[in-house]
Amino acid sequence: MSIKPDPSTLRPACAEIDAFLRTGPDAWSAPTPAVLVGYGFRSWMRGAAYGTIGDWERCWNVYARALGPARARGTVSELACWVRALRASGGRAPRVMGDDAAAFSTDEQLAISIVAAGQNDVCPAMRACTYALIESSSIDASVDAGMAFAHKLQKDGVLLPSAAVVNAIDVSSISGMSAGSRH
Repeated sequence: MSIKPDPSTLRPACAEIDAFLRTGPDAWSAPTPAVLVGYGFRSWMRGAAYGTIGDWERCWNVYARALGPARARGTVSELACWVRALRASGGRAPRVMGDDAAAFSTDEQLAISIVAAGQNDVCPAMRACTYALIESSSIDASVDAGMAFAHKLQKDGVLLPSAAVVNAIDVSSISGMSAGSRH
């Protein structure tokens, strides 16, 4: 498996989310599971890093519209716990793209892979991707929080295929970049 984005499955995240938010309630379909997870991770991580409520608000609006407010409340809470655990790990901060980015960054793809691995019971891949994402051996709390988020999404019917699980070893080979310089 490769971590490089497949243009046929990772449509431009920003365009898909924008179209989703612009359409009327009778004309929209929810974003794909990968886009919902990747965009949620991007938005919550940016909100935590920069203290911008706008990122969190936009994330909430997407999840509330996709899942309904009652289900979104618990799901966004699990997303927030996961991001908090990743940030508290003592490892490096995951890099996320700006809100207008047309595709997901390597770290955002790793986040999608972590959730897919959690939903598809691929624990070794989940742990490897978590390590690759934060570059810290203190991953247990992050893995547990990622698993809780993955299971909540699964309960909500947001299912990622096993094909969304990437090989964390491929991360260092992307574009010849070292892990510390990827974006």
